[in-house]
Amino acid sequence: MQLLGLVGWTFTALLIRTLWIYFTSPLRKVPGPFLAKITNLWRLFDVYHGRPHLTQKYLHDMYGPVVRIGPETVSLTDPNLIKTIYSTKSEYRKVWL
Repeated sequence: MQLLGLVGWTFTALLIRTLWIYFTSPLRKVPGPFLAKITNLWRLFDVYHGRPHLTQKYLHDMYGPVVRIGPETVSLTDPNLIKTIYSTKSEYRKVWL
């Protein structure tokens, strides 16, 4: 019975976290696939199958130069945004891999 309770609490915590990300993200108005707003798992499968470049091209064709591809990740194709995003005084958070 304790295991069932633990599974229930884990599921509830994940659901609350997902809803929190979905409704409070500053990126919520950036267009992209629905799953990109709540999880990175779809990108994991996309990379596993070796086609992220094709998927991103398709998404940019569908949504435009700015596409949300993860809960905290945006893909850009507009070269004019480089100075805005990557300036030393930029307010945008960058993650370097």
